[in-house]
Amino acid sequence: MMNFMKLIILTLSVSGQSLKEAVEDNLIPFEHFVGTERENETKSLAERMEHWFVPGEPATADIIYQAGTISSFLSALTALKYVENGTLNLETNINDYLTSNWKMSYKRRQDNRVKLKHLLSHSGAVTVDKFDGYTRGQALPTLQQTLSKSGPANNPKVELIEDLLDIIFNGPFTPGTQEDYSSGGFAALQQVLEDVTGQSFRTIVQQLVLDKANMSSSSFAIRDYTDIDGIAFGHHCNSSEESAIPGNWNTYPESAAQGLWSNVRDLAKLVINVAKGKSGDAGSILRDLAKLVINVAKGKSGDAGSILNTQSTDSMLTIQLKNGQGNPRATEDGTFGLGPEVVDGRASSKWFFNTGYSEGYCSEIIGNTDGRGLVMMSNLDCDRSHFLLGELFRSVAAVYRWEDAASAKVDFNTRLPVKLPLESPQPWEGLYKAEPYVTGIPGVGVIQPFQNVYFSATTAQVDQDVCIYYMYPCANLDNVYCPTFSIFQDVDDKLGQLTFSPDGASGYKGELYMGVVPIVDVEVKVSLTRMCGGHERIEWDKRSVSVTIALSHPQGLISYPSISLMNARKSLSI
Repeated sequence: MMNFMKLIILTLSVSGQSLKEAVEDNLIPFEHFVGTERENETKSLAERMEHWFVPGEPATADIIYQAGTISSFLSALTALKYVENGTLNLETNINDYLTSNWKMSYKRRQDNRVKLKHLLSHSGAVTVDKFDGYTRGQALPTLQQTLSKSGPANNPKVELIEDLLDIIFNGPFTPGTQEDYSSGGFAALQQVLEDVTGQSFRTIVQQLVLDKANMSSSSFAIRDYTDIDGIAFGHHCNSSEESAIPGNWNTYPESAAQGLWSNVRDLAKLVINVAKGKSGDAGSILRDLAKLVINVAKGKSGDAGSILNTQSTDSMLTIQLKNGQGNPRATEDGTFGLGPEVVDGRASSKWFFNTGYSEGYCSEIIGNTDGRGLVMMSNLDCDRSHFLLGELFRSVAAVYRWEDAASAKVDFNTRLPVKLPLESPQPWEGLYKAEPYVTGIPGVGVIQPFQNVYFSATTAQVDQDVCIYYMYPCANLDNVYCPTFSIFQDVDDKLGQLTFSPDGASGYKGELYMGVVPIVDVEVKVSLTRMCGGHERIEWDKRSVSVTIALSHPQGLISYPSISLMNARKSLSI
């Protein structure tokens, strides 16, 4: 099934057709043109899909997506259920539970400081932020091979992260002191669960979470590549053939971290049953990812139909790290509870959220303990679709007056302060070569984010890739430019900032700010040498595409109309 893009918006305060239209017509862009006539502009969904090259074709509500790292949310619920019944203890180091050959270690020395709570809160200082998956035809490793980096495993060894500041003892970071998102930690959690129960992870998560929440269309099973019926194929940056994931999707044997497949068939029906679900009515109709939102809300209210009881739910939604507190003492304020990230909502409510990363897919699940929620899934990876998901989130929050959501520090709810785009030609336009940056730091080595990049007045394109990035003059700065490289950009920390200056040899040179090496507090700036000048030409390739968005309210299901879009393909004239 090619080139599908489906977004299902789940809202919990819908009262009519006009609100649906308001969401569609009032997306708040990632680019924030502060101090200009466009400062408060909004755009339609069709305009922003065209802007981000995110076309979609007609799709039914049965389409199944990879949910990626949302898997960790379900895995945390599974682990907390065993904490609840006394099988596991959050304060116990995980090596005490492991009966298989693998143990948590550092440079082949067993390390017993990583506790179960550290894995769940991403504070265990464990390697592997995310797994890359395996393409069609590649051999898949066992869980033991993944953890020990043996056999066909393509990931680094799962162990404690080296502390490069510890020159004398050459030791690791201390677990429980800071957050580092770790899919490797959830692979370790999977081994703990399997060793303790003597059952496969897929069996126990099916019984304790999927069946409990009636998630009948969701599965952690390895999907056969011939089983393509109803599957949305993954893509990198648009729906073109060039950006399709080879083999249509990658396989993730690391189930607890990234192995979930799910659909959004009944997500919009949640609002119809939110009163029943909130009150624990047995007739509540909840399905798939949205059921987790309401199920957690049930747990908060002590509902008998929830996966977790009230105490376990409170623990899950309590941020684990507070600067200067704990034993050992935390060195920063965290954002993670035991599984999802957590922020305060209005009154005494809390928002909890989880991003689903995998190659060619991106999802977001955000819920509130008072029953509000939003779930979005797409078959375009987060490098591109994250922008659009954030814009949809801001529109929903504004239209439905979720003031506490709009101000919440949710990862994908970010905007980039910029000035109005420049007009071409600019004297610095052209093709540039990125020079290797030698850090001189053991374990870091050479930084070279790409080989070549083409800059026009308004775009950047790396290594002739089919993806392009928009570029604007940064707000409150002169002669500094901000490409839209990442949803996590912040003009205050300068990530991605570009400068150009005259250079006698090639006319112009550039400099790209990559960030700060935390070990020695050194700023990394990659030098760019212009190879030749030139201007960009955009060629439009008309394609009939659409996106389906469903929104529910107590009287029934509202479907957004299909939207005809243009799909752009880019060529360079240098």
